[in-house]
Amino acid sequence: VLLAAAVATKGAPAFWRAVRGGAAALGVGVLLVGLVGLFAFEAAFEVFHRLFFAGGTYTFDPRSERLVQLFPQRFWFETSLAVGVAILVLCAIAVTLARRRMRSERPSAVGAARASLEAVG
Repeated sequence: VLLAAAVATKGAPAFWRAVRGGAAALGVGVLLVGLVGLFAFEAAFEVFHRLFFAGGTYTFDPRSERLVQLFPQRFWFETSLAVGVAILVLCAIAVTLARRRMRSERPSAVGAARASLEAVG
């Protein structure tokens, strides 16, 4: 419904500009989160868990806790990397598709000149 309303009120070019901008913003956000995770993982981990969990409920002993044994740090690293790469690929596809759609829906200079000449003549 929102998609149809956006296209009906603003037109398809505005919709594709929004898609391009949203995909680009998401891609930049994922890159920033990835860089923070790469260079400051421990600090980011602490801040995240202090904000969203009660103190002491997110520290586990890897020797005795099944959760850490089933899902070790390498699992989370590889999963995060795979999800991040998938999102970046989808963002690149969305930006490329939006650019192509915007170009194909933009009237060419020759077509606009012909239309104005036909209207006069």
